[in-house]
Amino acid sequence: DKFKKAGKTVTSAGVEGKLKTELLLMQNKQTAIKQEMGLELFAQFATLEDRENWLPKDRVVRSIYDSCRQDIEAIELKRRQKQQELAERGFNG
Repeated sequence: DKFKKAGKTVTSAGVEGKLKTELLLMQNKQTAIKQEMGLELFAQFATLEDRENWLPKDRVVRSIYDSCRQDIEAIELKRRQKQQELAERGFNG
């Protein structure tokens, strides 16, 4: 009887672990899809802004886009500064 209970416990733990792993994989896939969507939307928004002077009309979307674009521009500036520093020091960058 103890062996049956132990076997059920082990089986139950295995099923639980499998289900939790599957849930985690699904959550990771959802996150990856959302990230890809964000990359595609940002690229499209930036292209439209640069070529057609277009900006999102919805205030929330516009705020999110503006904030993201500013963050990216700040990082790009820092990246260029680091590349310049590498070049000035004679390192390949």
